Amino acid sequence: ELYETPMKSPLDCLFGGVCCCISAAKQRHELLVITGEPYICCAGLCQAGPCGEPQPEIPCLLLEVFLCPQMALSANRFFVQSRFGLMNTATDNTLMAATAWIAMCANYAACFMEMKYCCRDCFQIDLDGPCLEIQLPVREMFVLADLAFLCLNGCMYAQQQVEIDGMQRGRYNGPPQAVLQALPPNLQACMGGAPQQLMMS
Repeated sequence: ELYETPMKSPLDCLFGGVCCCISAAKQRHELLVITGEPYICCAGLCQAGPCGEPQPEIPCLLLEVFLCPQMALSANRFFVQSRFGLMNTATDNTLMAATAWIAMCANYAACFMEMKYCCRDCFQIDLDGPCLEIQLPVREMFVLADLAFLCLNGCMYAQQQVEIDGMQRGRYNGPPQAVLQALPPNLQACMGGAPQQLMMS
């Protein structure tokens, strides 16, 4: 469960939340070593053009994690779940949805305030009514959304790292066949080329 990870792996949770770019790169590299697969942008979530094909891990992984850290962490989650046959719990989905909802509220508040000032300043329309007197704490809402995402990043990283550490101590036998058949053909080809059994140190 995501909410349990701060107590079970506090250092991983802190590392994943504060250093999300570095932690996402470290985690993806470990996943590629375990599975023996080549690097694919966003773990194959983006299938457009060269993004769906194998690329050099350096510098492409670094570009991914520093330009799109949230996408990189989500891609790592997809990688862990699709290769190890795992899935989110209902609590995990609820925490992710709540974080997205907080960000959505902040964006709607910013949009409302911009429209209010745009009508007055750009179009010289001075609308009356109690709605226009509302002052929303937009900056504080964005800070809250950022904190929620950092907490979620830390929890996701720690939860995924527990699974990776367990796989490194055991044996990787390839992804479950049901999951493999549901993936796009070019991703199946990359995964099919990976060794089916690796001894982990």
